[in-house]
Amino acid sequence: MAKKKKDRDLLDAESSYDKLFDGLTQEMGRAFPGQVFTGVEAEQLLICLPVPALSIRYLLQQEGWPLGRFTMIVGEQESCKSALSYEIARWHRLQQGRATYLDTENKPSPELMWSIVQYDKQAIDYHKAKTLDQWQEAMTRWMAALKGRMDGVGDKPGFGRIAPYCFVVDSLTAALAEKTHTNIADEGHTKKRFADEASSLTDYIKYITKEIDGYPFSFIGINHLKPGQTPTGIPTRNIGGGRALRFHQATEFEMRRKSSINPTTKAGAATRLIDGRRTEVIEIQIAVTKNSNAPHRFVDVEMLWYTDFDTTDSRVIVDAQTGTQRTVSGHPQRTYFDWHSTSVEILLDLQKDRGNRASKLLNDLFYIEGNDDRRHCWCKDLGVNEKSKISWAEMGQVLEDRLATDHALADALYPLLGIRRRPMYQSGTDYRDLMRASISQMAAAVPTADEPPAEE
Repeated sequence: MAKKKKDRDLLDAESSYDKLFDGLTQEMGRAFPGQVFTGVEAEQLLICLPVPALSIRYLLQQEGWPLGRFTMIVGEQESCKSALSYEIARWHRLQQGRATYLDTENKPSPELMWSIVQYDKQAIDYHKAKTLDQWQEAMTRWMAALKGRMDGVGDKPGFGRIAPYCFVVDSLTAALAEKTHTNIADEGHTKKRFADEASSLTDYIKYITKEIDGYPFSFIGINHLKPGQTPTGIPTRNIGGGRALRFHQATEFEMRRKSSINPTTKAGAATRLIDGRRTEVIEIQIAVTKNSNAPHRFVDVEMLWYTDFDTTDSRVIVDAQTGTQRTVSGHPQRTYFDWHSTSVEILLDLQKDRGNRASKLLNDLFYIEGNDDRRHCWCKDLGVNEKSKISWAEMGQVLEDRLATDHALADALYPLLGIRRRPMYQSGTDYRDLMRASISQMAAAVPTADEPPAEE
């Protein structure tokens, strides 16, 4: 049935207004090329890097890792902040990318780094910086050189923005400003001064967050969290570097180690037998305390490591004084975040949430059964029967493989977990082409004001 005349007159009036405003948008787009977008086009500017597990998408509340953004990882000591930055660098490497790790703390942990990126020695370049000025100059020059290779310099063409790159600063506030460092060296002591470091960081963050825009880059800054409380007992979160860091970050992760740091305690010496290997376990909680693109969530995940006695590796050690070399052999450390077990835990919790509409819809898709204590489960809907029950980690991988090919399942599951769909980055495709294609496809899918209203 056709709409009533009153309703149609109202639609015609709104259509006329939209024509007026659409014309203004087009005019401003010509005046400011590359800077003006409609609402639906702006949504397509957020391109995400694929991530390897459902639990990460749930934590981020979107389909992947957002590129072109500044992210800060905060936490107390020994909360595995650096480990998470290596893991994020690994996600970039999975898409043929790379990372530069700027160390300002002089506390390298090579075995942890290389074991997380699976001993791919080209995954991360290590750059040591002594002062705040040095790491800022280093990052500026790394980024400028990378942009030159991507976009070309002069008559020399670039290879395009076809691979993701991750910059990590560990940590943002660990180094003194060059001037302060020199004054201490000259005078032998510190003296009262203004907050030079915070002021420098404020200016630089305002600069660098604009420089990564439009590129498949990630900028990750690690910072220290010092919990405190007000005189009235209200908990506070003290993070160094000034307020500008928190204003300009797109996402903030807060890391909390649930198992004890002290190895002499039972909680600090947690181990588990996995596939016949005695495996060390660190329980971590990762909370998103700021997210400019989605709501806040948290997950509990385990970081596991073991010595791989089935593999023997060798490396050359050079004596610093004599220059002589010797080859040593050993067994490599294997370290990984058990994201897949966390994925299953998230789904099991949702299944138990009786009365929740999302829980019912999830149970209509598939139902995972198992023993929480033994961390084994089965799911007939995913092709695993009770006699062949598998670990939570294996079930998470089964689900991940299914989501990669069964798009209807992803379309049904992601909204139940609040996971927003995003344009996904494709290695080998120029970032600009991907963004333009994404914008044009979205614009083509949205009716314009010139289209007549549909008849009922």
